[in-house]
Amino acid sequence: EAQAGISNAKWLLQVRKQQLEWLECQGYAPSLVELREALSALQEKLGPMKKKLNKHQHMRLEVRLRAQAKEAVSPLAEELNGIELLVQKSVAASSTLDKKEVTVEGLDNQESQWNVARKMVASFGQQIDKRVRLSQGPMREELAPLRDRAKAARAALDPISVVLR
Repeated sequence: EAQAGISNAKWLLQVRKQQLEWLECQGYAPSLVELREALSALQEKLGPMKKKLNKHQHMRLEVRLRAQAKEAVSPLAEELNGIELLVQKSVAASSTLDKKEVTVEGLDNQESQWNVARKMVASFGQQIDKRVRLSQGPMREELAPLRDRAKAARAALDPISVVLR
């Protein structure tokens, strides 16, 4: 709306200038010089206003892009929450492996749970890394914390692999 207003004001100033030029040609020059100066002053004020408006338009675009990025990252964040929960369960279950009362069945169960968690973390990490490489701007900024969380989940699983082997 503001952009349309500025465009209309610019057009109106241009029309008034043309009318002044026509009137000057007709011999009404002395009283119109002041009007010409006033119109020029208004045109000079219009320039900075347009620059200000453009700045706000870019800001609106950036806010919209950031909101779209958050919306697009939301399902990935939920998926990562589930993966982190699985990693926590695997880490908690591995704490019982240090005790001497571990059965072969319990060890197999823990190893299968660890393998599932490891595969999910690896797959998610690759997916996030690929998206970070391909994205830019707000989307990349929104994906960066997810990549860090995936790396932390992978790091939490590493000590379990030592215990299982």
